[in-house]
Amino acid sequence: LVHCDDAKSVNDGKEILVTSSSSTGGCALIDRTSKKCLFYARCNNAHSATILPSDRIVVACSTGNNDRNNSLLEFDQSEPDKVKFQASLTSAHGVQWIASRQRLYAIGENNLVEYSLQDWDTSSPKLKMERTIKTPTNGLHDLTVVSDGELLCAGNNAYLLHLDDLTFTELTQFHGETNVKSVNYNKASGAIWATIAEQ
Repeated sequence: LVHCDDAKSVNDGKEILVTSSSSTGGCALIDRTSKKCLFYARCNNAHSATILPSDRIVVACSTGNNDRNNSLLEFDQSEPDKVKFQASLTSAHGVQWIASRQRLYAIGENNLVEYSLQDWDTSSPKLKMERTIKTPTNGLHDLTVVSDGELLCAGNNAYLLHLDDLTFTELTQFHGETNVKSVNYNKASGAIWATIAEQ
């Protein structure tokens, strides 16, 4: 993959889930030790991916002219590149699963969308949209889990979303920033790791 734009350590650190935003990009699951590709899926302008129960993967594919763009694509790891379900989401960028809530969260433009899993024990699993939450700004690039009750949205500025009451708190360190590409925030220590584009 070229133009890698997201990487998550998954399955207790044994594997890496990576996406590429190039025109020939997509998603791959890599075994950390052997470096073998365990799963792949094509999707130009893929921006994020997450592991779901039953060895399934969802990929957020942003803008473009491909029929897989502006969508969340759901795959089985045992069937590389075969879309099991597709949910429309304009400018899809970040996607995260919170197991304790049994909910999938994804961002696109100035929307954060919450999904539940439907027919998950069948051969036709689906994502059901539960609600759409307007974010304080558009141009979102990144979505990370801070805790079971909090997500961090970043792009133009950065905000904590408190899922219990759907309120936002701005991370003032990023006030006025317009190209925040990623933020990881350890709330307990206060440590923040961020990527901000300069061009």
